[in-house]
Amino acid sequence: MRVALLDLLADRGTVTSTEAATSLNLSSGLCSFHLRQLARHGLVEEADRVDGRARPWQLSWGTVDRSPVEFSAVDGGFDASIRVTEAERDELLGRMRELVASYDGGAGTGQVLSVRVS
Repeated sequence: MRVALLDLLADRGTVTSTEAATSLNLSSGLCSFHLRQLARHGLVEEADRVDGRARPWQLSWGTVDRSPVEFSAVDGGFDASIRVTEAERDELLGRMRELVASYDGGAGTGQVLSVRVS
């Protein structure tokens, strides 16, 4: 459900809970609840309202086709969102595991770097 909402926002830019409900064949209340939960976790945010009552939502990080450079942090880190097929996902996860394992220096050495791929 929440992944479907994120996909819808990635495709359309902004949606209200009513628009999401129509597109996903769900109730407006259910979509509203899940959009608020996604906002609570920082994945979506309210977009600018064009009229007084409608409450549009958008992805917090913008569109999914931004280049990783646009996400670069001051310390050189970055976040990126990409779309991949199931086979590409499996390959990428395997390569990431191998890469991370090759850098594991053991306890007490170097700087801690967290890697999350989902």
